[in-house]
Amino acid sequence: MKKTIEWVFIFLIIFIKFTMCKEVIATVTGVEGDLITIDKGVKDEVTIGSSGEVYYEIVVYQGEEKFTQKVLVAKAIVKEVKENESTLSVTEKKGIINKGYLAKLIISAVPTEASEALSCGKDALAQGNLDMAEQNIRTALSLDPKLSEAEYYLAVVLEQKGKYDEAIKELENFVKNNYTDPKGYKKLALIYEEKGELNKAVTYWKYALSCYPEYNYIFDVLVKATDRSIKLLEEALTQEEDISLHVRLVLMYEQKGNFQSAIKHYKKIFSLLPYPPPQTPYTSKPVEPDFFELGSQALAENKLARAITYLELALDKDPNKVEAYYYLGRAYLKLGSLDEAFNSFKQFINYSKDPLALRDAYMGMGQILEQRNDYQGALVRYKLALSYIPEYSSLLNTQVEATDKAKVELEKYLAKNPSDNNARVKLILIYEQKGEFQKGVEQLKNLLY
Repeated sequence: MKKTIEWVFIFLIIFIKFTMCKEVIATVTGVEGDLITIDKGVKDEVTIGSSGEVYYEIVVYQGEEKFTQKVLVAKAIVKEVKENESTLSVTEKKGIINKGYLAKLIISAVPTEASEALSCGKDALAQGNLDMAEQNIRTALSLDPKLSEAEYYLAVVLEQKGKYDEAIKELENFVKNNYTDPKGYKKLALIYEEKGELNKAVTYWKYALSCYPEYNYIFDVLVKATDRSIKLLEEALTQEEDISLHVRLVLMYEQKGNFQSAIKHYKKIFSLLPYPPPQTPYTSKPVEPDFFELGSQALAENKLARAITYLELALDKDPNKVEAYYYLGRAYLKLGSLDEAFNSFKQFINYSKDPLALRDAYMGMGQILEQRNDYQGALVRYKLALSYIPEYSSLLNTQVEATDKAKVELEKYLAKNPSDNNARVKLILIYEQKGEFQKGVEQLKNLLY
């Protein structure tokens, strides 16, 4: 007997829980403008303020299987209830409403537990019944003032009602107890954007981003915001999506006072981030993108436009990163942008002390001048490249007799002894003195490549 009573008690609890927000399916019996009559009323527990959806069903075939699919035509709220019928007022119309269509109503009883009241409020919010949603959510808070989720959803309802200041107050309470949850800060940012207070919107977007362990440093980051940097970052994002670039841009736009652009990038960041944030240890210092590494990697993958953008960003961030000039020269050369390539190699040569890289830079300049048919300039650069190879550096200072006889003898000798590079260097020097620069370039390339 005792067992039976226990089971009956459990059943009653479950029954009460699952009938707090019950569904009633009715049939549309009349339509007049935005007023709809249905065949359910008081005896079916329909109450004024209940929200509903009006729809019809179609049969859909998928292979040999068939199933029904709902087609929503309107959302409505109950305005009048009689014994066997009710009148609904349309709040959102999506199509033509006809007799015989179905109406699904959410009937809300008076809940006795905060979680149940909140659940009913969220259901009403989903139906677009803001008054019922607010009523149930406030009931939840009266039953449990510490139910912070109710504060959040009450703010959502108040925002949709246009009561921004009341919504802000609820959200401020919410974030006090949920400071690691970005959704409260995000909602505050959106409300301040709607109010036109964009600087406050940006601040709350930043708070939202700081909830993610890898970006908790965001308030401590200083960036150099130049128009050139912003342009390069925007170009980089057209080639590849990268959250770290968006983060850098929001900081630059904030510094420039361009809050609208900052907000645009914050929204993109959060479309890429997971929710909720991962539970990982917080970082102790900013983890910024290594633009030089990204650029050199892109160059290795032959993604030339991307490589150039990242390398330009590396130099913009640190003008002393001279290696970036070398890789820029290579990227521009591959792309066929000869002027930019030549200037990049020239900048690198002015600052670098790396013999191997200097050799390659001079070789790159030689290639460019050769493509322009400036064989004299090409020969000078190829010689400079050769000077960084120890076995040839001293030979370039060899005194030669620049006569036709000496030239012919060396040409014949090299035809039989092509591996004698000492003789080849002498022939190059003769070609240079006699003004036969193109021939000298060809011989130099034999030594360098």
